[in-house]
Amino acid sequence: MSSDSQPDGRKDRNALEWAVFGLGLVIVVGVLGFLVYQLVVGSDEPADLVVTLDAPEEQRGTVLIPLTVVNEGDQVAEAAVIEVCSGPDACGEVTFTYVPQGSTREGVVGLSAPLAAPLTSRVVSYRTR
Repeated sequence: MSSDSQPDGRKDRNALEWAVFGLGLVIVVGVLGFLVYQLVVGSDEPADLVVTLDAPEEQRGTVLIPLTVVNEGDQVAEAAVIEVCSGPDACGEVTFTYVPQGSTREGVVGLSAPLAAPLTSRVVSYRTR
């Protein structure tokens, strides 16, 4: 009989086994605690898309307008359509397939040069789950 066996034939656990068990237990309890916290405290606000237009650049008769979309809500926005206009007759759109909560997406809209009026932007539509 080896020195690390108990009388009923089971082996004693060594320090490494206890350390791995403890680490696994801490991870599982931490994940469960986080999920319960999100369930109790987390909000369920709809997607809130905020559009920021950057400085336009002209290239070969087209004005390219870089833009940034930030989802400040708590839900995902899918198929988000953003429209950028320079007056009533010069508008362009860009579609973002997926904008997760708390994330930032960047895109570019092209309009015919020269711009007739100041740039405006709006969120045309998006889907949520």
